[in-house]
Amino acid sequence: MPTPSENPAGNDSLFSLALYARCESALMWLLVTAGEVGSPAFNLHRRNAFDAAMRAGYLYADESQPLLLQDNCEVIDAWEYGVALRQREQQDAQRLNGQERRAALAAAKDWDALGYPHPEAILAGLRAGRHLCVAGHELYPDGECVFFENPYNVPGAFGDLRDLTVAHVEEFLTDMARGVEWGLVPH
Repeated sequence: MPTPSENPAGNDSLFSLALYARCESALMWLLVTAGEVGSPAFNLHRRNAFDAAMRAGYLYADESQPLLLQDNCEVIDAWEYGVALRQREQQDAQRLNGQERRAALAAAKDWDALGYPHPEAILAGLRAGRHLCVAGHELYPDGECVFFENPYNVPGAFGDLRDLTVAHVEEFLTDMARGVEWGLVPH
């Protein structure tokens, strides 16, 4: 999350941030008309306007953009940058929570909650000669060996069908729940 803005009132309400950004932007434009583009004062007002508008977008990403921030390209970009930053952080948190949830379900061996067949059913299916698809990985027996293809159609060896146990299949399912892809991955 961004650090508190240089807002002199210290108020992070949407209106206060938008008004502060608007005032700083106006001061910046006064310096443009005075021919002082690039001066330390110009750069300070420009940075303050951007920071306040970005903080407003970050803190109030679910709100509509205030009218005070809608007629200047730089503050519009700053608002949108703040909103995008907040959304990216939320998506990362959701992805992390989803990965943690899936890892916990795998540790608890709750295959139904993960949408996976039970390891015993996978092992029985492979021994019966059936091809199975789990989490984008196709498992198939060929003679005495079990092979797989990952989602990128890269083949690999799973193991000897005679030596394959429920524990091996559980390890595979746990890796799938954690998002581990078996075999070579092209990225």
